[in-house]
Amino acid sequence: MSTGLWRLAYALEFLVAIVAVFTAWPEIGGQDALDLMHWGWRLGLGLAMAGAIVAYTGALVSEPSVWSPRAARRLSALLLVALVMGAVTYYYVLQEEKESSDEDKGTPSHEMSRRPPVFSPGVLRSGPCRRPPAHVSDVC
Repeated sequence: MSTGLWRLAYALEFLVAIVAVFTAWPEIGGQDALDLMHWGWRLGLGLAMAGAIVAYTGALVSEPSVWSPRAARRLSALLLVALVMGAVTYYYVLQEEKESSDEDKGTPSHEMSRRPPVFSPGVLRSGPCRRPPAHVSDVC
């Protein structure tokens, strides 16, 4: 097979690997944890995993033996990226559990910390009722 066809095959494999990684990662790690994760982590680790898959395939194809030093280095790089993906996902799973336990205890989270405006009877309202209410129970 010519070099140009190998490059085309590796490029297609990379595109398929991207789809496979970004499809399998939420299934394995959990979509909620990945929703909390910064987009840079997801993009960088996903592309690194797809690149490691293609590099390992290239090492397997180029050597006559399956267990060559080059293939072993590529396989160890693939496993290292998988471990980093697992560690980052686990960190965000713990953050997800922390947020859910904060909500269970009733402590305000960063989104819930804003209080609604305090009712002020002297403030004019907009809309059909523009006069200030005489009493809190007076509603237009």
